[in-house]
Order: sequence, then C-alpha cells, then structure tokens
Amino acid sequence: MKLKKCFIWQVIALALILILYNDASAIRQVTLQWDPNTESNLAGYRIFMREELQNYDYSMPVWETVETECIIYDLSDDKTYYFVARAFDTNDFESADSNEVMLEAIPVVLPPEEPLPEDPPTDNILPNGKIKNPKSKK
Repeated sequence: MKLKKCFIWQVIALALILILYNDASAIRQVTLQWDPNTESNLAGYRIFMREELQNYDYSMPVWETVETECIIYDLSDDKTYYFVARAFDTNDFESADSNEVMLEAIPVVLPPEEPLPEDPPTDNILPNGKIKNPKSKK
C-alpha cells in the first residue's frame, strides 16, 4: 500500500510539472494520412521527420503503425518540419520514401513600430538648458 501511495504522488507531481511547464501556444501537432499499400506481406508503415536543413534519420522513425494515419505531437510553432512515410513488410524490407510533406513554421508577426516622437522645438530653450516660460517676455 505504501508503494502505491508513493507512485500516485509521483504521477501527480509529474502531471503538475507537465501542466506548469507546457506552453500550449508554442506547441502544435500534425495529422498525416496516406493511401494503403496492397502487398500481401505488408507489416506496417514508418513515419520519419526532419527539421529544415536536417537529414532524415532512417534508424529512428517518429511513428510506426499498421494504420494509414498518425498524429505527431509536440511540434514547435517556430520550426519547419518535413515528413515521409515508408511501408515495410514481414521480412522488414522497407519501401522508398513517400512524397515529402512539409509543415511550415508559423511566422512571427511583430506589431508595427511606433513612430519616434518629433524633437521639441529648440527656440524655447535658454542657454543654460532650461525651458523658457511661454508667458515670459524675455
């Protein structure tokens, strides 16, 4: 019973950490779908992902499935991602890459810059740097 309580508290602590440190505005997901292969010895599909200017690591699929759809989670808004699928058979032979699809980074839109204030007129500044009183006649 003591072990079970300890485990429950660890799960609660982990959940709180994930909730507190999850910036939902910076995380997105993508759903990928493809047409099924018709080979009789088809075992499944592997999905590979790369970021812009990187290569695919074919030893590390991001998803493996027998379905023709998958959802890739935890993608950053500020990165561009590329995906390919490969079918594999019961002998673990893999097909060539499918057509590559791209998920573009969401551009950052900055607010327009405020115009700089105009310089104040200098005809009301005295030689000592003080501003002349407009009611004064001097």
